[in-house]
Amino acid sequence: MQIDMGRVDPTLNMNRFYSVELTKDLFGQTGVHRQWGRFGTWGRHRHDWYTSQTEAESALSDLVKQKLARGYLIKLPVSEGQGPEMSSFGKWSQQGVLRKGWTCIGFEDLGEPATQCKMCESQDIRYVQQQLFNDFSLIWPGRALMIT
Repeated sequence: MQIDMGRVDPTLNMNRFYSVELTKDLFGQTGVHRQWGRFGTWGRHRHDWYTSQTEAESALSDLVKQKLARGYLIKLPVSEGQGPEMSSFGKWSQQGVLRKGWTCIGFEDLGEPATQCKMCESQDIRYVQQQLFNDFSLIWPGRALMIT
């Protein structure tokens, strides 16, 4: 299992990637492999080994939570027959869907792909980001919306 994330902010000249995955060696020991850096570079790597699969999964989940709290966004894998832009699927294809002004305020690990994304309606998801809409100038002043 591999999770790719990115954080891009042109005003800060920030263009970062972070990738984390569970790995096994030839002897069956489970580890977490991380790679991070600036897009367009090889970045840096780190491998941490754990005594059990559960411990490694917990460490991976903690790393993902830390990065989401720092503003990274999970990149959806491109499925066969779908382009990298998922905005034409599900609710994203409806007019009036607000695509800007959202802030990640929480994160939940479902343990395994357990449900379908409510927005694209085509991806089975394991990680759920809770979003708060905070650009009130686009909708009603003084109100906040939250989706999970």
